[in-house]
Amino acid sequence: LPAFAGGIVTVSLGSAVVMRYRECEGSTGGAGGGGGAADLLLMPGDATVLDGEARERWEHGFPAAEADTWRGVKLRRAHRTSVTLRRMRADVHTLDVPAYEGAGDEGPPGAKNKRKREGGGADRGDE
Repeated sequence: LPAFAGGIVTVSLGSAVVMRYRECEGSTGGAGGGGGAADLLLMPGDATVLDGEARERWEHGFPAAEADTWRGVKLRRAHRTSVTLRRMRADVHTLDVPAYEGAGDEGPPGAKNKRKREGGGADRGDE
């Protein structure tokens, strides 16, 4: 993504899953020169770091499936969440993200926004 710089750190939570890495078509340098692939088993709590050549030359994702096979063992997929950390490039001041429509000042349903009251205290949203 052009708005981000440096490495990407992802923490995998929930179900185990096999991540597929594919060398980008037309990539140069290194041993592969494009077209290579590798799989990596991610267990709950595992972290991955993509930086430098790994980030520039390799794509990653999860092929659609109900289960993965890792070294002969079938792993059924269940709910999975990941937390991804990226650094915004210094020369990018805004990130174009669609605004939430119909929320007014309140934000998405269920959001507890902290706003200053006229008296100077913070509104905790639960009063």
